[in-house]
Formats: sequence, structure tokens, C-alpha cells
Amino acid sequence: LAAGAADGAPLPATLLSASKDKTLKKWDLSPLLAGGGGGKTKKKGATAASGEEAPTLSCLATVLAHSKEVNALAVAPNDRLAITGSQDRSLKANTEYPRVP
Repeated sequence: LAAGAADGAPLPATLLSASKDKTLKKWDLSPLLAGGGGGKTKKKGATAASGEEAPTLSCLATVLAHSKEVNALAVAPNDRLAITGSQDRSLKANTEYPRVP
């Protein structure tokens, strides 16, 4: 997982994840920034540490990043570059990773 903070925001607005399914995904963290309100919630009974319903994050974009599972991910501090490493023995510099304005 790698996160990038929005300008002046205390928490990042989005999160990148890389997975065994060979993909790089971008997640919307706005339900967390809104204090848990305004988003869908997990199954009934699922709770956050505070005891409230835990928000569900939305996947904004998915990219097939490698031919085998992705097991390393780093994002540049300016959020303009994501580097992925894979079991396919390659590193990829993703300047066009899933970005949403």
C-alpha cells in the first residue's frame, strides 16, 4: 500500500495498492476523511475501532501492472510516479498509474 496526501490535507485523499492479482488499484479515501460518514458501509455488524459502522472504500481505477503477482510498490512524494516490482522479475515505473484529479 502507498498513499499520497492532497495539498495541505492531513490525510491522503487516495491510496494505491498492488496485489497478487497482478494489478495496481487506486482507492478513494474520502469516506475516511469525512469521519466515516457519506460512504457505503461494510456488512451489517462490521465496525470500526470507534464502534461505528466501518466505511467501505471505492476503487477508482484498476490497471494490469505485471504478468505475475505484484509484491512491491512505492510512490514518489509528489505522487507523479509509482514503481512496482513483481514476481515476473521486473520493475515498472508507472507515470500513468491510475490518477484521478
